[in-house]
Amino acid sequence: MMPADEIKRLFSINLKRIMLENGKTQSDIVKDLSFRQATVSDWLNGKKYPRMDKIEMLAQYFRISIDELISVSKQEKMSLSSLELALIKKYRQLSASDKQEILNMIDFKLFQYTQYSEQEENYI
Repeated sequence: MMPADEIKRLFSINLKRIMLENGKTQSDIVKDLSFRQATVSDWLNGKKYPRMDKIEMLAQYFRISIDELISVSKQEKMSLSSLELALIKKYRQLSASDKQEILNMIDFKLFQYTQYSEQEENYI
């Protein structure tokens, strides 16, 4: 069985990918599905995992199967590039606190990207 943190991380990755593929932002999901901003943020940051009724709503919203939100994505099943393998090798050498720092940095970069995307939408 997969650890709870890994399940949250996997859901977060899948939701971000699906949002990107569909051109949807966090604000779109909040507005269109009447979800709380903080709740969606927690999902996207891998802090919380949604209840099944919310997963079903997201699946219907994106017209996808529930499995696409909660399973290992096709992209993660693909083989890794040499750069990705090198990054993983180096990451595994870090302490737990350093690993968390790296994850926080990645989350921050993704947050910046999301904010930048939302700002671009407002100018269109």
